[in-house]
Amino acid sequence: MVMGLFPQLITAFELNHRKALFFYLKDKGFKEVSESNDSLTGVSAKLTVTAHFDELNRMTNLEATNK
Repeated sequence: MVMGLFPQLITAFELNHRKALFFYLKDKGFKEVSESNDSLTGVSAKLTVTAHFDELNRMTNLEATNK
């Protein structure tokens, strides 16, 4: 769901990609969402999602790994 819907969301609306993904993952039940300078990682029971951002907080890459 994250991999298909979130990229569509950020192309359709002007918003802060990093903040939007942070709250989207929290809303979808990801128990752990952590940030570093250029990335954000969300961990759920079944999935780990990592996004990378540029200096303007625009998402440049989105990866998901099943557990």
